[in-house]
Amino acid sequence: MKNLIVILVDAFRFDYLGDAPFLTSLGKEGWISPLKPILGYSDAIRATVFTGTNPDVNNYWMSIRYSPETSPFRSLKSMRFIDNIPSDFIKRGLRFTYDIAGKPAEKKRGYGLNTHVIPFKVIDKFDVVMRKSMLAPGAFGVIPSIFDVFRDNKVPFTYITNPRPTPFHSLNALYGTDKLVRTVAGLPDYNVVWIYMDYLDAYAHRHAVGPDMKDAVREVDRTLEQIVTGLQKKMNDSSVIIFSDHGMAQTKEFINFNELTSHEDYGKEFLCFLDSTMVRIWYLNPKVQPEIRAYMNSKPYGHFLSQTEKLDLGIAFKNRFYGDDIYLIGSDYSIFPNYMSFIKPLAMHAYHPDIASQAGIFLMAGKDIPLDRISGLVRQKDIMPTALEIMGLPAPTTCQGISIIKAKK
Repeated sequence: MKNLIVILVDAFRFDYLGDAPFLTSLGKEGWISPLKPILGYSDAIRATVFTGTNPDVNNYWMSIRYSPETSPFRSLKSMRFIDNIPSDFIKRGLRFTYDIAGKPAEKKRGYGLNTHVIPFKVIDKFDVVMRKSMLAPGAFGVIPSIFDVFRDNKVPFTYITNPRPTPFHSLNALYGTDKLVRTVAGLPDYNVVWIYMDYLDAYAHRHAVGPDMKDAVREVDRTLEQIVTGLQKKMNDSSVIIFSDHGMAQTKEFINFNELTSHEDYGKEFLCFLDSTMVRIWYLNPKVQPEIRAYMNSKPYGHFLSQTEKLDLGIAFKNRFYGDDIYLIGSDYSIFPNYMSFIKPLAMHAYHPDIASQAGIFLMAGKDIPLDRISGLVRQKDIMPTALEIMGLPAPTTCQGISIIKAKK
């Protein structure tokens, strides 16, 4: 059976390669290209990578969706008095403490019910999308994940996430790189080792994409060299795939939509969810749509996605879980306060995929990689079938992506 190392390096921008000698060298031995992301945050991208399908096929786009009938947060509406605290800093501090206190229960359940910073007055309108790990058997229902394929074909695999800093180490985004190397070095035998590293994502959110980013990139590059070199010694003749989910854009201006969310009809006539780079809107009374659209269109920050754009982006859902309207902002801006962030993100992602700063990387190397048969621009939904082809396994019929390794003529 063939061996494969897959490493997802969160938020590694394609133009970071100039400060990553190991990745650059590995790319010269194999094949490397920019990787255009889907529109969405890292969890949506992982869902697309794991299933080889667009969000409107695997039905996962955001971690929180509109679903009053199934909301697990209904009892929390009694805490809406917290929404009226004048200090946003104190309010967010209380919410952060609340979510940290719930971590033991989250670990016991096996999935999170974080309230983030969703106002308690409307929290009963929302539900978490997935109440199990994306790695779990059948996590996406009838859509098999790559891990389901491994299980069905009895391929021994492991999935490792880098050690997360405690809240007290939260400013040290590179905490745990040495521990990750030691963890990988002590692994038993597997045919597939899949590693997720989110250091650069956390670093950029907290420190911005400035001169210090070079040092962070070099540290991650050194960590990758240690991991790949060590695993290749352990896993004879292993192929390597290294990719990032998205790039990162510097926040130049924070924008505030409190005028919208403090409106007297908010939660009654209309509802919205403030993500960092978009506003998802539901019209509880369809008559208010023209007024809300006119208000949003009067702003210089972005635009409403048309149905054609949604189809092109793979988010043309046939239900209203993720919004009746999507207002996407430009890459100079970040929404804050928003419903997900406790602190201001100094750099952000999940802007339009065509923006250059959003491009990630895709790299393949190893003797089993037929370099003469690789062609075309890789899409994130192509990663699953490409990895399976390297392993000699067929992609599921549900897979929308195609292997970038072309068939022999």
